[in-house]
Amino acid sequence: ALPISSRRLQKILSLSLCLATMFFILLVVPKRWTLLLGFFICYTGIHGADDKCVVVRNATLGKPTTFLIKNIVKYNGSEKSIVLKRDNGKTRIQVFIYHFPATPLGNESLTEGRFRFSVENFSLEVMDIKSEDKGKYELTVIHGEQESFCKLQLDVYEEVSSLRHEVVAKFEDGNCTILLKCTAEKGDHVKYAWSESDGDTKMDLKYSNSTLTLYQMFEERNRSYTCTASNPVSEESYSFSTEMLQCHKTEDKEQIGRA
Repeated sequence: ALPISSRRLQKILSLSLCLATMFFILLVVPKRWTLLLGFFICYTGIHGADDKCVVVRNATLGKPTTFLIKNIVKYNGSEKSIVLKRDNGKTRIQVFIYHFPATPLGNESLTEGRFRFSVENFSLEVMDIKSEDKGKYELTVIHGEQESFCKLQLDVYEEVSSLRHEVVAKFEDGNCTILLKCTAEKGDHVKYAWSESDGDTKMDLKYSNSTLTLYQMFEERNRSYTCTASNPVSEESYSFSTEMLQCHKTEDKEQIGRA
């Protein structure tokens, strides 16, 4: 743990010392790659210490989410301050700061707007997630002139819902081409997956588009296909039954049916 006012200064001094040592070695081994390798080792070694506590959460828009913070010095049984800051890329904006006594009374917690921090289990809850909550945060525990901190990453997604499905059959040269269309009307960062089933066996298909194309003759096939639309926080599926996949001889060149 480092003094708050000198945290950045300590990094600069450590980097300078590391580089000085590396330049000394360079005098002994005068190779350009030695300089590059030494700088890389110095930089990653110093900044790597900041990544001991990193928590990433995928949150659902409009719902609460909780960060469980484990790899951080808590300074139990002593006075401390909890600071939450948001990193906007250039500066850190303070979200809240709270001072806890040496002996907290029960399950003491801090609520600031939609943010709630619990001392008992060291968790941070964000309620009613909004799109603008997405981003990086830093939670710091301060004890006198010492501090420990944890980097938080909050990613926000809208749930996948309102799966729209459609079957389109096109006839050409005695063959039938069937298009299975599956589109999520709500949700972001949506990915699609397809699987095929013959009743006893299910097989995942290497196909990731929202439309699956099938080629088949005028024959009965006991198969069904399932489309799954998903993102990091949700998924929704729909199965196209065997009856929906049959090609029927007709004078029409195209058949369209809503599943």
